[in-house]
Amino acid sequence: MTDIIDKLQADLSEGRFLHSLGVAETARDLALRFGCDPEKAYLAGLLHDCATKYSNTEMLALALSEGLCDRDAVIDNPTAEFHAPLGAVVAKNEFGITDGEILNAIALHQTGDVPMTRLEIIVGLADAIEPSRKADKINAIREIAKTDLTRAYLEKCKLYMTNIISAGNPLDPKRVEVYNYILTLKQGFKP
Repeated sequence: MTDIIDKLQADLSEGRFLHSLGVAETARDLALRFGCDPEKAYLAGLLHDCATKYSNTEMLALALSEGLCDRDAVIDNPTAEFHAPLGAVVAKNEFGITDGEILNAIALHQTGDVPMTRLEIIVGLADAIEPSRKADKINAIREIAKTDLTRAYLEKCKLYMTNIISAGNPLDPKRVEVYNYILTLKQGFKP
């Protein structure tokens, strides 16, 4: 693990590295609280932003080479668009991670998917509530996360979608689909 931490520290800015450590610790805590493998959660949290070492130009080139978009796509912010799925690629190719659960949790930490595993929910939530995130609404989600993982993730989805709408940006249909899926889980329905 020390080798991974040292390489990650060398690859990322100080702020991004500290954020990644915070996500790793938070993910491990959530995993222990909600019955998930804490070491997988820690490793996925640690590496969730490993692709952010690339510039927007490099990120777009990598996204093209990995088939995440085509040459005609107009991408305003490749880092925002592709850092999660490319993080799984970097984790596999540069950090030697082969565990599919960990790679999926990294790839899906930003938008989620339908269905989602407990590990995927934990890493996505940990990214939102790790200690360096400062906001009253984040503090409220942290409190919920002490007892209710699904509700905390649902509140995270609502907050992120509200922020996107408030900024005048379109919602990714995947975010809406994930919100609806988590809502059905919270209500006890099986999608």
